[in-house]
Amino acid sequence: NHPVYTDRSKKKKKGIAVGASLVIEERDIAYNISLPKKCTIFTAEAFAIKAAVELMYREGVMRLRIVWQGKRQRRLRIIILKFLWAIVKGSSKGVETWSMTQNSIVRDAQYKGKEYFEYFYNGKKKKPWFAGLNCDRYYITLYNRIRANHYNVNESLARQNIVENARCECGNECESLEHVF
Repeated sequence: NHPVYTDRSKKKKKGIAVGASLVIEERDIAYNISLPKKCTIFTAEAFAIKAAVELMYREGVMRLRIVWQGKRQRRLRIIILKFLWAIVKGSSKGVETWSMTQNSIVRDAQYKGKEYFEYFYNGKKKKPWFAGLNCDRYYITLYNRIRANHYNVNESLARQNIVENARCECGNECESLEHVF
């Protein structure tokens, strides 16, 4: 059980960066990083916690205790993480659910995004397609969402199981982009 202490700091007026750090007391190790001054205290603390988890995971530590204190809190917060290896043998409900999830991820990866990348992605280009366009971010985002077939009408939402069906409020069988336009 390795205690890892994380901290962050930010000067309100003249700060040029936000600091994040972590200390592993048992090993006499400390890491510090300067983050851009636009980062919040929360971002710095989250960065330090993430770094602690990644470091201990990489080193094979299976149990980790992260200790930190929020700015306005008088008491320390403690998270205890346990890394578990899932053995996919046996027939428990948890193993079956995990196995189904893994299989669906593999299946989905075979087709999700495939069409988009076949038609719209060019790995040789150094800049995005909208470089040099003089228009609002809103329109670029809207166009990208339409190209990716991911937009806020019932046809797209039903495909993602967010709404029950693709029917339009007006009674039309399908609320598609063509129908809305």
